Parts: sequence; C-alpha cells; structure tokens
Amino acid sequence: MWNNAPVEFHIGAWLLWLLPAMLGALGTRNPFYLTLLIVVGLVVSSWLDRARGGEVSEPKFRGKDSAKRGRGMLFKAIIWLLVVVALVKGMSIHVGATILLSLPEEWPIIGGPITLEAMAFAGLDALSLLAVLAIFAAFTNGADYYALLRSVPPFMHQVGLITSIAITFVPQTVVRFAEIREAQALRGHRVRRVGDLVPLVVPLLAGGMERSMNLAEAMEARGFSRSPAGARRVAPIVAQSGLALGLGLVLSGGALLAFFAATPWIGWLCIASGVLLVSLTLRAVGAGIKRSRYRRSVWRSTDTLLAIVSLAILAILLIYKLFEPSALIYDPLARLRIYVPAFDPVIACTLVALAVPVFVGRVRGVTTET
Repeated sequence: MWNNAPVEFHIGAWLLWLLPAMLGALGTRNPFYLTLLIVVGLVVSSWLDRARGGEVSEPKFRGKDSAKRGRGMLFKAIIWLLVVVALVKGMSIHVGATILLSLPEEWPIIGGPITLEAMAFAGLDALSLLAVLAIFAAFTNGADYYALLRSVPPFMHQVGLITSIAITFVPQTVVRFAEIREAQALRGHRVRRVGDLVPLVVPLLAGGMERSMNLAEAMEARGFSRSPAGARRVAPIVAQSGLALGLGLVLSGGALLAFFAATPWIGWLCIASGVLLVSLTLRAVGAGIKRSRYRRSVWRSTDTLLAIVSLAILAILLIYKLFEPSALIYDPLARLRIYVPAFDPVIACTLVALAVPVFVGRVRGVTTET
C-alpha cells in the first residue's frame, strides 16, 4: 500500500485537512495560488515519504522501491496527459487579442488563430488539475485507508467493500507493472513502438485476472457474498424507487429554483424532501448491520491541532469564496487580453498554512522522543 506512514493522523483530522485543500484547488483559478497549492502538496507528500523511509528498516524499505517507482511513472504519465490535453484545448479556443500564430481555417477544431489568452486559459485548467493531483497524492500518503473504510456508514458497506478492493488493486497493479518492466528490461526488451508494449501488458493483465480470481474465491469462502447477520432485507424495487424518487425531487427542486425565482421556498422544499427520502431509504437498507472493531483509532492532541488549523483555513477560504470571489478567480478570456492576476497575501499565507501536517508531525515526533 502507499499509505501507512509512520506519522499517522486520525482519519477525521486528515479528512478535515483535505477539505480546505481541495476547496483551494477547485475554488481558485489564480496561477499564484495554484502554484502554492502544488508546492504545499509536494512538500507534505515528500515529508511523509521521508518519514516513512526513516522508520522502516533497510530491507523492508528496499522492497518498497518498486512501489515508489511505479507511483512516479503513474504521476509522470498523468502530467504528460494533462500537458497534451491543455495544448489541444488551447489550440481549439480561438478567442483573445494576442495572436501567436494562425492555422488553416479548413483544419477541424484547431483551425484558426491561436491566441496567448486561450493557451493561458487552458494552462490554468491543467494547473488546477495538477494542484488536485498534488493534494490527493499528499492525502493518500498520510491516510489510513482501513480507518477510512471503517468510518463508512453501515448502509454503504457494499460500496466500502468495493472501494477497499479498488484501493488495494490499483497500487498493486502499478507495482506489478514496474516489476514487469524491470524484468523485461533485464532481458534486453526496449519499448520503441506500440507493438513493444505487448510483453508488458499481457503479463500485467494475466496477473490481474489471477489475483481477481484468488480474491473472489477467498471472499466467497469467507461469506462476503451473503447478507450480514441481523440485516433486514429491503426489496430491491423499494430501495430503487426510493432513491429514484428522492433524486427526482432534488433535480425538480433545482429546476424550480432556476425557473421560478419568485417562489424559492417551493424549490427548497422539494430539495429537502428529496434529501430526506434518500436518507431514509439508505437508512432502511443499512438497518440491522453490525460491526466489530478490533482496533479503534486514537485521537491525539496533535490531531486536535491539525483539525483546528484546517477548520480555520476552511473558514477563511469560504469567506473569500462567498464575499470576495473575484480574489480567487483569474480569467484571461474575460478581458480578451493577458493581465497580471491579483495576489492577496492573506490568501497566500492561508494556503501555505496547509503545510501544517509537517509541523504537527514534527511536534508529535519530538513529543514521542521526549
């Protein structure tokens, strides 16, 4: 697994840190703030990697090299994909005053003037996705997935089971791909064209299918295909009807708010009724499911510090988002000309404060040593 860092935070505190970090990554399009978020995410992730390497014995740490290389390969592939998508998107938006070059008009999609403003707009999309990737990478390095799955509500036990399988298989697949690539390289294999990927992909698929069959047999032997003891079965038609009707009420309420602004209470009433119906349906589906916990998570004083700082950051970002949204937005297409984005020191310091896990982890390490 990619988690299990030696400096473990309570999953509640770690999720509270994720909220303002993701709000900052998804709620701003200012390149200065997005760059700060990327740096913060990389710093937190790198510190967790170093902390893990410092407390793991040498032989075991060497065994994790393939996982680290596999994760690096995956991130590089995602970054290159984002760059390519941003270039194509920027070449397809023919808006702006600063023309870099012009392509023949008969070319589909990209034909026409290529402007600096359009490329900057597409680059902001890629930068925003990179910020999300950096934040999520830091979260996965410090998250305890088992504690996260234990905190899933009872009615979502099937979703939690599927999620646990996916969380386990994704890093295993990446590690397996890195191992296959190294083994083939020792045999003299080099990737020069598309056909050279076959010796890499076929063993990867075969190994994945074998692990899936073994897991299915093990789960069947342990009774995962049966309903939990004491669970009250709800007819599928009842559960499906309740979820469909509830979601329909929520969508209808949103439409009423958009088209009948004079009477907003009707729309909000429909939305509240839909949310209530969905909640009651899910509660009925999960009624009677019991859990047994062998290891409970401990909330420490450093978790309290992390939670307080995260909530403070979240409050500051929400205040800006609600009362001063222009401070977080930079749109070069709005003025049809490149202009220098605004830089607010308060927002910058708030985003830099997202590196608090490093400080909290060091405080915990000093406390443990003393």
